[in-house]
Parts: sequence; C-alpha cells; structure tokens
Amino acid sequence: MEPLFTLTAPAPKTLSETMTLLQRAAEGHSMELQIDYDRMLRDFSCLWMIVRAKVHLDRIPEKEIRIRTWLRKPSSVVSIRDYAIFEGEEEIGYGV
Repeated sequence: MEPLFTLTAPAPKTLSETMTLLQRAAEGHSMELQIDYDRMLRDFSCLWMIVRAKVHLDRIPEKEIRIRTWLRKPSSVVSIRDYAIFEGEEEIGYGV
C-alpha cells in the first residue's frame, strides 16, 4: 500500500474536467489502498465519498499534468485528502 498515489492525464480544459481528474485520482488511490467503493460496501456496509473539495490553480495547464494525492490521518468518520497538481516538474496547484 502506497501512502501517495499519482495520476497522469491530459491537461484539463475546464474546472469541471479538473475536478473529475481529482475524483479519478482519489478512486485510483482507494483501489490501491483496498478501500474502494465495492470493498467498503461489501465488507463494512459503508462507503466513502468526496463531500466537498477546494482546488487552487496558479494557471491553467497547457500540457499533460500529474496529480499526486494522499490521505491525512483519518478520524472514525472523516478523512481529508490532499492533492498536488504538477505540469512537468512545476507545481501549479493544490487541492483539499
């Protein structure tokens, strides 16, 4: 299990596309951590969801991006996910 997950994707053209990529990164990380939707529902009769998110971009990316995501230490009912958004080696944004 990796505490950090990285998603590589084409540059998003809209805020909606950016948020979709954050969701995809969270889903990929949850699968890697074996806490994905299907397992949580099957084994624990519960699931996780992104209830709210905040994203900041210094600029709109023009090239392929990488999104790195990780979980902070969870409480019994809430966990916070962080994101760092890169274009090449430059960090151009972040999210929570």
